Amino acid sequence: MDIEKLIEQLKNLEACAYGYHINGEVLGMDCSDFEQIMVDAADEISKVSTLQAENEQLRAEMSQARESLDFARTKDAEILRLGMELGHLKKHMERLTHRLGNGELTCNMARDDCRKMGGDCQIDSKILDRLAAYEETELAPEDFKRAFTEDALLKRTGQLLGVTPDRLRELAQADREGKISKYTIGDAIYDRFGDAWEVRTAELHLLGEKPEWMYRCGHAETDDYCALWSFEILTREEAEAALRREKE
Repeated sequence: MDIEKLIEQLKNLEACAYGYHINGEVLGMDCSDFEQIMVDAADEISKVSTLQAENEQLRAEMSQARESLDFARTKDAEILRLGMELGHLKKHMERLTHRLGNGELTCNMARDDCRKMGGDCQIDSKILDRLAAYEETELAPEDFKRAFTEDALLKRTGQLLGVTPDRLRELAQADREGKISKYTIGDAIYDRFGDAWEVRTAELHLLGEKPEWMYRCGHAETDDYCALWSFEILTREEAEAALRREKE
């Protein structure tokens, strides 16, 4: 039943209730109480009707807000997509090389530029490959400069080796001063005759004002002994060459 009709009927019952009373009662209750119940019921139903109308209005407003939000999201997504496409296009236009879908490299210079240089493009493919490899990193020269500063390199190297940049600086300074031995205990080194020796101890001495390392060596399970200054030691290749000369 329509709510408005129900309210109207309740009000009619309240209005004519006294005409149907029996000894001042309607449906076993005092006539005035019955009338009040009808009035209260009509008021409550009226409130429900008002709430339903407000609910419908809220639903409509929420639907409109949802449509507006969806529209805004669609527009934001479209703007973002266009921005990315424009950024990609700008990078492509600024590049000197372009890689086709099949992986082939082409030059982005206009044909007129090639003609100004004396004819068709004659750029070596190796040069084009290296230029493309650089451009595909999408890094500017300034980015490379920042990445390869002394502090940046020391920090990265320290992270890989598990030491601090300051410790690396100390070691580098010690190496420049000749305080770090090139060989350690157990290493094989070669004398001027091409003979191999095993390092037993490494000692740092001053020859004049210059630090020099002396390596005291031997052979396994023998009493052989040899002491070599760092400048007397040959590389493996130099030792092999010395042995060949001796045989000849």
